[in-house]
Amino acid sequence: MWRRNMIMRDRETGTLWQHATGEALIGPLQGARLNFLGGELITWAGWKKAHPHTLAALEPAEWGGMLSRERVMPLLEKATSLIAGIAPGKTQNDKRLPAHETVVGISVDGEARAYRLVDLQQVSIIEESFNNRNIRVEYDATSSLVRAFADGSSLIIQRTWWLGWYEFHPETTIFGA
Repeated sequence: MWRRNMIMRDRETGTLWQHATGEALIGPLQGARLNFLGGELITWAGWKKAHPHTLAALEPAEWGGMLSRERVMPLLEKATSLIAGIAPGKTQNDKRLPAHETVVGISVDGEARAYRLVDLQQVSIIEESFNNRNIRVEYDATSSLVRAFADGSSLIIQRTWWLGWYEFHPETTIFGA
């Protein structure tokens, strides 16, 4: 965790990458920035319906650690929740939303906007004008899939906790606020 967000290390170079921005923080590629490709957070049932011929990789049946898998997984869950709750950031906590409220964040021509997931779950579609663009944010309850569009073109979304979105988008506005 760094600045309230996940970091990743790539195996090829050992570089540490900031998940929220794509910036290389430490390592041989420090200062480089990844291009966002987007992605989907979707239920397995929704994915299988959209991609019926998918092959899935499963965890190995045997666990080779010193502790049993049944003992390790609860420890990892607890450690992750503790770290996420106290990871420091560079911004002050923003009280407009609870820190662990799930939001869908978009950036449109340099302006950031957050949509509360609970609002999307209630209405399924939000349409509005934002930063002189026609925005449409859709939520599919059967698959828990969120998609966003600006003037009909797909937008990359970030589905994250408020504290993580706000950390890198402190000037963000919130739909409906």
